[in-house]
Amino acid sequence: MSDIFGIAKSGLQAYKEGLATTGQNIANVGNENYARREANLAEVKSGSADVLSISPSSSYGVKVDGIVRAFDQFIDVQLQKASSGLSFSTSQTLILEKLEKVLRPGEATVANKIQDFFASLSTVSQDPSDIAARHIAVDAGRAVVGSIKNVANGINDLRQLVSDNISGNISDFNKTIELLGSVQREILGNTSPKSTPNNLLDQRDAHLKTLSEFADISVDYLKNHSVKVTLGTTGQGQTLIGGLAHNKLKLQNVDGVPKIYIDSGANSASTIIQIQSGEIAGFMAADIALTEAKKSLDDLTKSLVAEVNEVHRFGVDLEGEQGKDFFSLNAIEIHKGSTRESTSQLRVDGNLEKLMGERLSVKYSGSDDLWSIADASGKKLVEFKGSAELDGLRFSIEGKPALGDSFNVKITNNSSENLQIKLKDGKDIAASSFYSIEPAGSNSSNTEISLERFSEIEDDNLTKLNSSLSHPRDAANSISFVSDGVLGYMENVDSIENLTSLKSQAKIQFSTALSGLDANSKLKITLGSSEHIFSLGSIISGVTSYIEIADFLNKGGLKSDTDSFSFSDLGLYAGGNKNNLTVSSAAQPPYSTFAKLNSGSLNNVSGINIPADTGLANLQVFTREGIQLSGKPLTEQQANDLITKTNGFAEDAVYTAKYISIGEDNQYIGADITRLTTAGAQTKTITAIGFSENLNLYAANSFPTSRPGMSSAMTITTAAGRTSDFTTVQGMMAGQIATKFNNENGKFGIEANAYNNLELFGISNGRLQFDIYGDNATASSIDVTVANSDTASLVTAINAKSSETGVFASVSGKGAVLLSKFDGNDISLKNFSIATGTVSARQIDKFGEKIQSSPITIANGKHVISGGQIELRSPDTFSLTYSGVTQASSASSFDDGFIKKSNNIAQNRTEYSFKASSLIDGNLLDETHSIAVASSSSYSLTISGDNANQNIAAVFKPRAVSEFSSKEISKNIVSEIRKNAPKSRFAGDDFTLSDGFPVSGSTIEFQLGEQKYVATLNTTLDYTVSGSTVTIGTKNYSLSEALERLVEDSSFHVSGPEKDRLTVGFEKNGSSFRLFASANDGVLSGHALVAASSNSGAQKNTFHVSNTSGAELLTGEIDLTQADKANFGEIIIGSTTYSLSFTTASDAITSNPALPTGVTIAKVSTGTNKARMKVTIPESITDKDIRLKATNNSATFGFVTASSQILLGNNDFSLSNYDNQRIVTTSSVASLADEIISVSGLNGEDLILVSSGTSKPTIIGNVNEKSQELNPREMIAKVNKDNKNLIEIFDTKSGDLLGSRELSNKNNFLFRGFDWIVDGDLTALDEFRVLTSNPKKDDGSNLERLIALSSFSESSGRGGYSERYNSLVTSAGFQLRSSEQSLIDAKAAHDVAKDQKSEFSGVDLDTEAARLLEQQQAYQALARVLSTAKEMLDTLLRSM
Repeated sequence: MSDIFGIAKSGLQAYKEGLATTGQNIANVGNENYARREANLAEVKSGSADVLSISPSSSYGVKVDGIVRAFDQFIDVQLQKASSGLSFSTSQTLILEKLEKVLRPGEATVANKIQDFFASLSTVSQDPSDIAARHIAVDAGRAVVGSIKNVANGINDLRQLVSDNISGNISDFNKTIELLGSVQREILGNTSPKSTPNNLLDQRDAHLKTLSEFADISVDYLKNHSVKVTLGTTGQGQTLIGGLAHNKLKLQNVDGVPKIYIDSGANSASTIIQIQSGEIAGFMAADIALTEAKKSLDDLTKSLVAEVNEVHRFGVDLEGEQGKDFFSLNAIEIHKGSTRESTSQLRVDGNLEKLMGERLSVKYSGSDDLWSIADASGKKLVEFKGSAELDGLRFSIEGKPALGDSFNVKITNNSSENLQIKLKDGKDIAASSFYSIEPAGSNSSNTEISLERFSEIEDDNLTKLNSSLSHPRDAANSISFVSDGVLGYMENVDSIENLTSLKSQAKIQFSTALSGLDANSKLKITLGSSEHIFSLGSIISGVTSYIEIADFLNKGGLKSDTDSFSFSDLGLYAGGNKNNLTVSSAAQPPYSTFAKLNSGSLNNVSGINIPADTGLANLQVFTREGIQLSGKPLTEQQANDLITKTNGFAEDAVYTAKYISIGEDNQYIGADITRLTTAGAQTKTITAIGFSENLNLYAANSFPTSRPGMSSAMTITTAAGRTSDFTTVQGMMAGQIATKFNNENGKFGIEANAYNNLELFGISNGRLQFDIYGDNATASSIDVTVANSDTASLVTAINAKSSETGVFASVSGKGAVLLSKFDGNDISLKNFSIATGTVSARQIDKFGEKIQSSPITIANGKHVISGGQIELRSPDTFSLTYSGVTQASSASSFDDGFIKKSNNIAQNRTEYSFKASSLIDGNLLDETHSIAVASSSSYSLTISGDNANQNIAAVFKPRAVSEFSSKEISKNIVSEIRKNAPKSRFAGDDFTLSDGFPVSGSTIEFQLGEQKYVATLNTTLDYTVSGSTVTIGTKNYSLSEALERLVEDSSFHVSGPEKDRLTVGFEKNGSSFRLFASANDGVLSGHALVAASSNSGAQKNTFHVSNTSGAELLTGEIDLTQADKANFGEIIIGSTTYSLSFTTASDAITSNPALPTGVTIAKVSTGTNKARMKVTIPESITDKDIRLKATNNSATFGFVTASSQILLGNNDFSLSNYDNQRIVTTSSVASLADEIISVSGLNGEDLILVSSGTSKPTIIGNVNEKSQELNPREMIAKVNKDNKNLIEIFDTKSGDLLGSRELSNKNNFLFRGFDWIVDGDLTALDEFRVLTSNPKKDDGSNLERLIALSSFSESSGRGGYSERYNSLVTSAGFQLRSSEQSLIDAKAAHDVAKDQKSEFSGVDLDTEAARLLEQQQAYQALARVLSTAKEMLDTLLRSM
């Protein structure tokens, strides 16, 4: 009976559980996260039966064997993936729908606004002067800006929305991870997997479903009901949850792009992770689409801005000014990154160009109270307090800073949201072309040429030298190249200052340890064969570096032991550091200035001798078109090898040396170009008849009927191996020959210049008549009367005819006139009629020196023809062969040399100036002070003196920086020349105050040869004389005291042709005073300084000058023991010459004839048998032209003179032609420079620098740029006469060749950054002018270029902005449609997965209701079993 009770009881208990489970299912029918439960029933059995058992295998009821969740791993995983895909498509589609609305806000799209803009430009082009139409066009441009900015900002807003959503997703994802981790810990806390509550598993699966909506997670279900969750690419995923540990995600923006990382904790590196699906990935995919759309918009905007601006700048506005930028994308983005509140704000303004694209940080340092600006790498660029300027930008801080304040600054020009219109006024629209091309009226064709911009690709890989030459360098800090050849190029050159090729210097380096030097240490230097010893003992104490020793030596603080020479005396200069001493020598071959540095030792340890490289490194400068501007001309092979595209030249460049720098007036396209060398240019002078002089005298009635000429060709051979046979046409004159020579041979780097100077001198007083011929065919008659040897009237008469004859005249001395024909053609003088005597004639060269050693003599009835000189000049040697005779060129140190010599015809003097630079030839040290450069320069000038056996030489070696100027060199050379010339002074009569004192402002005039000076007295004291008392101010003085006081207060201002030439004052002579004037330094011409004849008697009386006053001439020292010498000198007074002789027996100096009364010669003793000669000339001598002149016997008598007056100017000096003697000068220069090249006014051309020779080039110099987008240079394009496909382009202003091009088969050519498009067929000699300066107010040609941008050009790849924007819209629309379709597909897949999940794990009410009914019936039946058993038991009990 107990069996029945047990069975019934267990059944009731089991179905009670089943009813509860079914009830739980029904209760959670709406819970998506609930998995259906099922109660598993199992039979209860017993291993042993009681006695009442019928069978040992009988069962004892039923039990619940666990509540089971309806869960299928595969189905859940499928649903997770479907959820990820649906979330991905939903989030992506959401953003793309918004993007489409941004790109297409309505009818007024960006494309429409762009079309409206170009339509408005088209309206302007119809009438460019219509101001209203211009303003409408600007407004249309403004509308384009607004529409593009709206789209750009809309996309940026969407990206911000996406960023916010992703950030929120990451936050929610991480919270879910934490919740899942908590559930996992509870699951793992159960002792048995079977004991895990089902509700925990429901929570687990719910969190996994949430995670899958955010990202495409991968889940591994473990036996203990825990899960391992990974995220990322299959096979490379990163663990989010595993066991009890979990990781979170973090979001970072990298270069504006969101990136997802696994955040494993503070001490672990973050790992980037790729999310392929889910809401986060959908937003990220949308962000990519937004980024691409923004980039496309940015690219379109950049193209629009760049291309419209480029074309607009190619034109000019209504005012004729070059077009400005129409649009701009430049912007400064500032983001404050302070960690705490502050009031500081950063303002940045200025020019963005230099810092474009940079990212800068501006940070505040509280400890220093300073702001700093750093670049992206963190390098600090500048520190400041209130404001600072950096590369054109000004950074200003406003407000009060706080600790931690910082700003991030981005300078950009590529974001469409920064688009702005730069043009504010319609007048500024550049409707007209900057360049216009006009065909010449003489053209035989109707062809037209147009210009379009073209950017040529440069693939030469040349080094750009601008930065290296952007500032002046010195010879110790030069630029050295490892090899010669093409050194690089200089871009946009406007000027080049002193581009110098440097020689090297010999050096000795000593490395003796400084600690080893002591009181006995010696430095020994061997120069030539002489050893110079410098004892270092006196300076070694306390010395810590060789720098100090070098400084001692350089400053002359230490001199050689035996001969007491300083380093400067020996041409040495030292540099040093802690370990080494280096001594450099200025000596250069042939070692005439300084002896060669051969060896040296320090402390008896030989130094390392570094000899000088004696080779040459010649510099050559070219344009990119192969036009050589400077240097030695190239051989044909050199030109072929050099002028190539790989060397930086234009593909069609052609070599020519026609424009090579020769002469001081050399120009190319308006730029002055000079090349100077110490030796000067190579020159050779010829005439129209060859090598012979061409000055001819003809008798009366025998004037030739034809001109002589060269009887055969003259062959020119250059050092570059070029040869040419040059022929002249019978009758050609020098100027005509020079022109023909340049046309034919200028391309070889030889230049011909013609000139014709004919001097007539010895012209006596009286009437002079002759006929003059130059350019005129009819005689121009001259008829003048000369008086007092003054030829001014003759000059006036000749110049009055200059417009007819082309002959100009100037006074060249007493009784002399110089006739000049500057084109070099003939000067013919016919039918001379001379009242008195004869006239001498000679030709004068370009420097003012005579050509003929003996003049010709012109008598009555004679005729003279002066044929001009033709000077050939070249940077390199050449030879001429004529009539079997070969003559070579020679160096002319005054042509393209460091000493400039020029004949000032109008002033009748030759002027000299000097090229010098302390950066080249100073004593210099490199930046470390280790390597020295010794001052190398020396300037020498030699003058032919009156003593034919003794030239007058002057040498100056600048050393101090202040001495390297033409002014200082001129001053020292003049002083040296004057040093041995006679000294001259003037003395007035003795006077006391009783005789009177000149009042302030009184003047006295002095004469020194042909020079006149005026001395003006300046005194500030007023005085009154009362008897023997003189009152000055409030004090009384005696007469002598007062005179001394007045003299002390007096000064003279001397005006005249040379500043500081005279010293004028009062000097004490016994108890009296007298006026004196002295010439500072000697007087080269030997003239006495006298009171000028122009002084009035009152002037003389004022200064106490009378006939007893006088001038003095004083020579240098004379040896009185020398032998007798006749005519050792001459005193010339007016036209009378007095010959001086010396008799040694009586030490007497006598004159023949006897000197005029009052003129005396005395000897001033200077020691035993030594004296100076003093000549005194009283004021009573009325002829003021008084001089002491040297003769060929003067060498031992203490003076030299020359028939010239030297005059020191502000920056130069001059030698005048005196007494028609025409002195000769020669020069030599030593310098560290091989050559110096200078350019000015090139106006922005590219130049290529080349070096050739036998030495590695070392250079210094300074390049100044002139960058201009549109070069205003006007050009002429000429079609070659022999080849109609060859176009030669010339600079209009100068006529110089710029380059040439062959016409392509497309009827165009590329030149100077332009595509020259030829419309039609060219014919020979057609010309086209490229103009930049003509008025263009009604020209709309540049607008046509702008309007053309409205459509895309296949050839240029430009324009078509509307189409590009429409393409952007289409692309975005395609992406949206694709995303929408993906969303449909994803939703369908999700629905299937969801249904599967629901079908398997969900609660079905019908099923649960049926199960409930079944369980109820079972429960009821079991209850009946129990009641039946009870009844049976009761019956049994009653029966008992």
